[in-house]
Amino acid sequence: MAVSYPIPEGIVGSDNRLVTVVDGSPITLYTAGAGTLQVYRVSTEIDAHAYTSGTATLTVTWTENAVSQTAIVTAGAVNVVTGIVRLAMPDAGTNITVQLTVPFVATVRIATIIERLAG
Repeated sequence: MAVSYPIPEGIVGSDNRLVTVVDGSPITLYTAGAGTLQVYRVSTEIDAHAYTSGTATLTVTWTENAVSQTAIVTAGAVNVVTGIVRLAMPDAGTNITVQLTVPFVATVRIATIIERLAG
């Protein structure tokens, strides 16, 4: 049986930066639509370059079944890549945000991709 979705699947949000300071506030990458049974793949990775001190923490956040969900990756050493892939089923109208936090002295490369898989 074929399944037909009213909204096309694919990349709906991304964040690809080389950063030296924390974000002042969360950055919205995508807002989930009004439909039900939406499924997304949240892929995020961080890598420190020119590292001196601290631990850069990258957090992706959304709300699922009225509960805040997070995917967290950290960089606390030079050239150690940390990544995570999670499936998300966000509540309708939920913002999927990303924020780099925790003071650090380094240049970090961050990459986050939000892919709509179904819904």
